[in-house]
Amino acid sequence: MPARQTLVVVSGPPGTGETTLARSLALELGCPAIIRDEIKQGRCVTPTLTIIERMTERARSDRHRAAHGDRQLRTDIAAGAYSPEGFVDISLDVPTLLVDTSDGYQSGTAEIAAFVRAR
Repeated sequence: MPARQTLVVVSGPPGTGETTLARSLALELGCPAIIRDEIKQGRCVTPTLTIIERMTERARSDRHRAAHGDRQLRTDIAAGAYSPEGFVDISLDVPTLLVDTSDGYQSGTAEIAAFVRAR
């Protein structure tokens, strides 16, 4: 009998680390990562200041980030026109795990993988 197929969706506002988490989790689970920014229900959360710092560094150091509009997003945040707290979660009737990405992953990658495997 073939193994059960599972789709894991990782989402969050820009700069919360959802792409990095998806790649790390894919390595842990031994499966491919399909990245929408590169398809993004676990949700990543990070304080606004951390998001701004990450986007600033990405915009400075990674020329591919221009397609993501990080510079414009930083301008909007500074002008009060955007707040990550206004991010609207993907709404799926599935088990969901909230992951704090402020400093590493809380829950850790192994715990997130265990959550996925248990479903």
